Amino acid sequence: MKDLREIIPNNIISLRKKKGLTQIDLAKKINYSDKAVSRWEKGEVLPDIETLQALSVIFNVPLSYMLEEHFETSVEKKIGYSRNEILMHILMVLIIWTIATIVFVYYELTYDNVIWQIFIWAIPVTACYMMYVNRKRKGKIVSLVFRTLLCWSLLTCVYFQFLEYNAWLVYIIGVPVQAAIVVAFFTQPKFRG
Repeated sequence: MKDLREIIPNNIISLRKKKGLTQIDLAKKINYSDKAVSRWEKGEVLPDIETLQALSVIFNVPLSYMLEEHFETSVEKKIGYSRNEILMHILMVLIIWTIATIVFVYYELTYDNVIWQIFIWAIPVTACYMMYVNRKRKGKIVSLVFRTLLCWSLLTCVYFQFLEYNAWLVYIIGVPVQAAIVVAFFTQPKFRG
């Protein structure tokens, strides 16, 4: 069994990240400095029992949870999501694509009209959902990828929706939009990607 000097810091780090809080955010919630939170997470000092109680309230766990060792899978450690959260996000993406399939089949059967573009429209919807999911983690590189995907997939949707007009020039709009996305990426404070 690990020493409390390892268990408590690991639990504080894990719970803080699951809540999507920075050290500064957590410090503000309990009226401590971010340096104190950093020292707790490094195991240099341990918070007193009153502070542990305050932390357990913020993280919505019993006080005993803060003192016990918890095992996370390597996937949970890497991406900061529990298995249930990952499954929920996969389910939501599957729901988006199931709705697209249902609309496709409905139009095919009811109107004898093939609207394959619905699957193209499911891509930006999926990107929007993934951007929403990523806001909790505040991962800048992942955010950059999903914003780029949203930009170019929306332009592709417009292109395919108006295919008969040969509207390929719509992709020119993507150049300044992509430039703005990249500039926003590099100007955001605290690179955490």
